[in-house]
Amino acid sequence: MTNHQTMLKIFILEDNADFLNFLESTLRNYIMIE
Repeated sequence: MTNHQTMLKIFILEDNADFLNFLESTLRNYIMIE
């Protein structure tokens, strides 16, 4: 349920390039830490 809501928010904000860039950099940093 939580994942579905998160995906929904991502789809809603999909047009926001700044948000996508922030999300991408955050995911990359998280993967590097892992």
